[in-house]
Amino acid sequence: MQRASVDGLAALYLRQTDLGLPIDSQQTEASRYLEVTAAQIPQAFAAWLRPDDFAQVVEGPLSEP
Repeated sequence: MQRASVDGLAALYLRQTDLGLPIDSQQTEASRYLEVTAAQIPQAFAAWLRPDDFAQVVEGPLSEP
């Protein structure tokens, strides 16, 4: 939706510039995502995610003592 208007495009490009990213960074990222293989996904999870350090949040009624 950001690219649906001139104002949206301008805001996107200004934000990328503020972050020090090149104007074509989204296209570059998309091409990298398309190059990822199914075998690389579990490898990335194993290398970068630590499931034992996840937090669990539970919402519900308070238990009575």
